[in-house]
Amino acid sequence: GGDEKFVGNSFAHFRYNHKLSSWLLGEIFTQVQSNYVTQIDSRYLLGTGPRFKLADTKFFHLYIACLLMYEHEKERTLPPVIHKDIRNSSYISFTIKPGNNIEVISTTFYQPLLKKLKDHRVLNESVLKARTGKHFSLTIAYNYLNDRFPAGISPETTYELLMGLQY
Repeated sequence: GGDEKFVGNSFAHFRYNHKLSSWLLGEIFTQVQSNYVTQIDSRYLLGTGPRFKLADTKFFHLYIACLLMYEHEKERTLPPVIHKDIRNSSYISFTIKPGNNIEVISTTFYQPLLKKLKDHRVLNESVLKARTGKHFSLTIAYNYLNDRFPAGISPETTYELLMGLQY
């Protein structure tokens, strides 16, 4: 890209689930990220709420959750804009295991700002995982983001296709 930077991401996400019953889990998560393309200098999230198990078979798992999260975000703009907000973070997640070596996982998030519901994000991560040995898998992931009010002049919709080796 000449002198123009097209990639520059950092992302760490930690999530803990605690089983409360056969169908109900308590969930807590935190996240830190930055993203050059979406003009996020830093974003810190902390959230919690219930997660519900709707289906759990050998070949198919289905969960939904309705969480609240605190978001502290600094835009990569001049002058920098800082947001301190509460968002809903609802999601639906499913896993399909058609065989012992293949797995498809998809999670779709809907994250409206509580004080302004028109300000929302829709995110999807879909992963195809093919086990290649006892400890290794090949993965293909597709990530989609639609942010109704993105930072600065970044695009409203972004996506990426990733391929990798998982241990």
